[in-house]
Amino acid sequence: MLSVAQCAHIGGYLKIAGDLYRRTISILQNSKESSSKVTLASCAMTPEEVQVGALAGLGQLACHVGDFDEAESKITEALTQAEKINGDKHPRVGIILACLADVYARRGKVMGSGDSFIIAEGLYRRCQDYLRSPSIDVPDTGKIVDLVDVMCLSRARYAEIIHKFPNRDEEADKIQKWASKMWKGPRPLLDLMKVDSARTVVKEKGEAPEDVQADETKPPSVGSTKGHVVIDVRLGRVMWKVE
Repeated sequence: MLSVAQCAHIGGYLKIAGDLYRRTISILQNSKESSSKVTLASCAMTPEEVQVGALAGLGQLACHVGDFDEAESKITEALTQAEKINGDKHPRVGIILACLADVYARRGKVMGSGDSFIIAEGLYRRCQDYLRSPSIDVPDTGKIVDLVDVMCLSRARYAEIIHKFPNRDEEADKIQKWASKMWKGPRPLLDLMKVDSARTVVKEKGEAPEDVQADETKPPSVGSTKGHVVIDVRLGRVMWKVE
């Protein structure tokens, strides 16, 4: 069920994705029959890990439509559970920190909040520490690096944030070049960075995240590309649909 929710999410079927994420969480929380839990688990993941994935997915969905409070709440809940399961400095915790950093980064862009950018920077740095990312000064040796797609995406987003700070353009460019070079996806990393997920808008009070719709009458911002990028925190991979 979680995999179907993620497919709906990257495909832009946000209401369906939200319903499936919540159903996954509800069943795992309420079911007393272990057989029901096994049905939802996959890829040797425990039910608790699947629940973490669903919470993180629901949080990313909320972030994509501008419900930043809901996004922060769900991803923080996923982070707390992941720390209990794996320990507080496990790479999977680093992946969820990347998702949380994205919430603050997007909030900063939409709200024009400098404080959000500062928080995002700290979270991105912790994320890279927990992912055990190589130094950007170390050349690419061709060696396979675990979780490299999450490292690259989060470093590229980190670079985008610090570009906004005074006298840090050179540092940001260096990080961006490292991320683009190490990225192994079939599409350039720049394409994912241009994605304007659901044309983020601020949710009105009382609206469910998936009920917020993009205004297709408005032209996309300069350099933006329509699509969705979702981080699968269970498997440590980046999924996307770019149009």
